[in-house]
Amino acid sequence: MKLKIKKTLNKIFSKTFIKVSCMKIVVMKKNLKKFISYSILCTLSMSILFGCGKSDNINKEGKRQVEVFLTKAEAIGTFKKFEEKFEEENPDIDVTINCPAQAMTVLKTRLVKNDIPDIITMAGELNYADFIDAGILEDLSSEKEIIDRIQPAYLEVLKSLEFENTDGVFGIPYACNAGGVVYNKDIFNELGLSIPSTWDEFIQLSENIKNQGIVPFSFSLKDSWTAMPAWNAITANTQPIDFFCKA
Repeated sequence: MKLKIKKTLNKIFSKTFIKVSCMKIVVMKKNLKKFISYSILCTLSMSILFGCGKSDNINKEGKRQVEVFLTKAEAIGTFKKFEEKFEEENPDIDVTINCPAQAMTVLKTRLVKNDIPDIITMAGELNYADFIDAGILEDLSSEKEIIDRIQPAYLEVLKSLEFENTDGVFGIPYACNAGGVVYNKDIFNELGLSIPSTWDEFIQLSENIKNQGIVPFSFSLKDSWTAMPAWNAITANTQPIDFFCKA
């Protein structure tokens, strides 16, 4: 088992020094596309959303109502700008942006009541797979004009989030974070070190730096959570999908 994990770590490390560690996705509620074309929705989200929703709601002014449910409060300002642009170009549609406190808890409570927002933004995590299994998300694979503009690697990440491989594309990435290793070039030159290309070389390099009386790593840039992504990536690539469920 240790040998298998070691080989996997070498494979992960040798692919690239920088990894995508977090993805934000947009989904669409089923049947929303029959009222609003996906290309129009992409204007709202700068061409990247994933879906759900109450697509047949009409307000007193006769406008079709579309709810965008955000789970990331710091994105409200950006989506407000999308809302203004979208409504200017589509005066027959009224967009409401909703981002409550404890957003995911609120969202799950609503889903139990079959009160599904039209469009949901969320992180690329287990809830995405749960929503696919529940059958509430629209399959967007027919939107070739949009899908073809997405990096294949990002679509692979989306697929990797599913519990079981399901035909279709149920989410579209609109933001990604990357994690990597930043090194001190002066220290490397002083000690005559070279950049490692495998996990074994990485560990040996760290030992060599430590033996010179230098602390080899500084994980936190400011907040302590910044130390987590690298270990999350290693765990995700070496452990079964239900690893965190058992923790």
